[in-house]
Amino acid sequence: MSGRSPSRLSACSGWKPNSSPWQSWRWYPVVEAIQALRAVQFLAAVTLIAELGDLTRFATPRQLMSYLGLVPSKHSSGERQRQGSITKTGNSHAHRVLVEGAWAYRYPAKVSRHLQLRLEQAPKVIQDMGQVP
Repeated sequence: MSGRSPSRLSACSGWKPNSSPWQSWRWYPVVEAIQALRAVQFLAAVTLIAELGDLTRFATPRQLMSYLGLVPSKHSSGERQRQGSITKTGNSHAHRVLVEGAWAYRYPAKVSRHLQLRLEQAPKVIQDMGQVP
């Protein structure tokens, strides 16, 4: 078993993301709210909140995107200005999770049964944000 004890594996086999350790985490309500978005499931939501912390420290979405490095690079010389591709600065873990989630938006929107169940548990205001138009 590649060095892992059977008792550790059996202890983990019954683990569920909605079990008590996660529900007592102070950011768990934020994790649940973020999961209302398409392409953001439990692991992506936990990664984002663990890496970013308190989202209220960003006054605008532009500040958050700058922190993550999801803004275009700029090249300027005199009066000439050019925008390049997105910068690769910022928090690489959160950056990767958001970019991977963005790939899901290439496809037509649909609400899977799994997403519908998550949305039903979220408050109404969050449901409205996560709804497919």
